[in-house]
Amino acid sequence: DLTQDIDKFQILIKKIDNFKVSIYNNKNPYFYTEISKPLFYHYECKISEIFIKNYNDKADKMKKSVEYLNIEKLWLNDYINILKIQNDLLKQTPLYQGV
Repeated sequence: DLTQDIDKFQILIKKIDNFKVSIYNNKNPYFYTEISKPLFYHYECKISEIFIKNYNDKADKMKKSVEYLNIEKLWLNDYINILKIQNDLLKQTPLYQGV
């Protein structure tokens, strides 16, 4: 049923949004850095483009949800890559090597 699928997608979207808010609000500077801020901004702009789209029926709403989830998947993949790079760089610092 399309309605149930849309509802499941909406729950997933809400969980992703909550995850992003937790990153924004995290006091640890390594989670939301000068490197990741532009990435967040870039994807939030893309999400805004999707968010303002109107839908005429359930199929359009489903399409909008899928577009949103695809953008979020790209964002998450890029964010994970940034964290990996950042982690690798931190491992090269003298402070880390002394641990």
